Amino acid sequence: MVETSAIPARHPGSSSRTMDGQAVIAISETAQIHILNDVGTRVWNLIDGQRTVSEITDLVRTQLEGEGYEGISAHVSGDIEEFFEEIAGKGMITLETGH
Repeated sequence: MVETSAIPARHPGSSSRTMDGQAVIAISETAQIHILNDVGTRVWNLIDGQRTVSEITDLVRTQLEGEGYEGISAHVSGDIEEFFEEIAGKGMITLETGH
């Protein structure tokens, strides 16, 4: 499981563009393309190399609640942490720990 105090940073060779609410991420080094859904795009847009996993999770939850998403899952934090693990595993981000 991802440490919530870890600070995610985007892969230095990544570029992204958001179209129709979905981020399209290109990693030039590996010639990979990834398309993120709405929540994944929100997370991606908040990754700045400064915020922790916990801070990003809280911001996304606040955004969703502010937009009236009904019945936000109590598991949204776990889902976002799993998403961080997934994109780290794909080399899209690094997770700095021990700060």
